[in-house]
Amino acid sequence: MFTIDTTNSEITTGADGAGVDVIFYSGTSGDNLTWDASEEKLTITGTDGQVALAVADGNVTIADDLDVDGTTNLDAVDIDGSITQDAGAVIFNEAGADFDFRVEGSGQANALFVQGSDGFVGIGTNSVDEMLHLESATALNPVLKIENTTAHSSNLTNHGILEFKSTDIDGTIPDDNVAGEIRWLSHDKDSSDSYAEFEACRIQGVNKDAGNQLGDIRFWTNRGSGLVKAMTVGNN
Repeated sequence: MFTIDTTNSEITTGADGAGVDVIFYSGTSGDNLTWDASEEKLTITGTDGQVALAVADGNVTIADDLDVDGTTNLDAVDIDGSITQDAGAVIFNEAGADFDFRVEGSGQANALFVQGSDGFVGIGTNSVDEMLHLESATALNPVLKIENTTAHSSNLTNHGILEFKSTDIDGTIPDDNVAGEIRWLSHDKDSSDSYAEFEACRIQGVNKDAGNQLGDIRFWTNRGSGLVKAMTVGNN
């Protein structure tokens, strides 16, 4: 049954509870828009690579789930609810363009920031000048915490580790090679001097004799005219 109601400006087919299938054919063989009454489903069959549904203006509201089997190209996304990823890899900026990635937290505009120009990561800052940059305006912060919660045993393996690694690429590690170091810096914001002028102290792990796997720990302090080696914990 097909009805045209000019009074209410309606076109209907079938009846409430007794619908019928409707097919609209296009000018291309095999392409159509089909309403399946028994499945309560609208299917658009178009030509691969061509636009099958275009919303020229206005919004689209989906009350339930949206399943996408192919690739979704979105110019901008604003999601008010949660996002759940059950399987597959998640890649941001696969083309490697200079686009930043930023995650906000409660009261923190830059809880996590990835700088597109070089891949440097910031926590608490979007002005990142090292591979990993932590920044806070709160007293006694930022804190880097490394914790192992496994029950302790006598084998002394249940602990966190901060590891510095120096990798040799030509098969010869030179003696006195610094494998890693920790620096303490202070900086006066009203001064134009560089950070190096205010380096207070430094600890270095040194390959004293690489061939015999001997190492030193060296402590440096600033006595006003630059860093001076204050103490060495030797390998013997």
